[in-house]
Amino acid sequence: MSWQLDAAVGHEWNFFGFEINPFVTWFPNYIYLGPEGGYEQGLQRFKYQNNEVFRTGGELMMQYRISDRLKSALESEYVYSRQMTGDKEGFTLPFSPPWTTDFSLEYSHPFFRSFENLILRGEYRLVAAQNEIVPPENKTPGYGLTSILAGASRQVGAAQINWRFQMRNLFNVRYLDHTSFYRLIEAPGPGRNFIVSMSVSF
Repeated sequence: MSWQLDAAVGHEWNFFGFEINPFVTWFPNYIYLGPEGGYEQGLQRFKYQNNEVFRTGGELMMQYRISDRLKSALESEYVYSRQMTGDKEGFTLPFSPPWTTDFSLEYSHPFFRSFENLILRGEYRLVAAQNEIVPPENKTPGYGLTSILAGASRQVGAAQINWRFQMRNLFNVRYLDHTSFYRLIEAPGPGRNFIVSMSVSF
């Protein structure tokens, strides 16, 4: 059981829009996996815990249309947690996500030569350092990831062919995801990687 209060405030004009979504949550009996000091077969031990927990935070979303075909966006989210009872009273929750902000710039064109729905998008994810930890957790440094995406469609007879090409972590940044169990063995997140997809609609 939990008690939660959510709110949403937003507005949209011709070229600019924003939305703010704050929340507050109280858990009288929050069940989660908490890290212990010991290790087994080289891996950290965890045990289920049940404590009173308070969480708050929110999301901020903004969009600015630079022109009919070019738009920018910003999305930011933050979560604050505190254990109110138990052995780790006063600490945050394990694997608490750090403050994250995503920036994007997108160009779209309804028709480009023999293609339709052309999309070119650049994205940058900025992740803050996570210094709010639960001992024996380790702190993780902040990082930034750059990605690009291109896509288009083409009509071939009665079928529409849609394709997408995406390159993530363009600059091959080495980083540790604080919300991942792989962080416990110092395994970094994915390096530079490519995604190619194609679908056919009839």
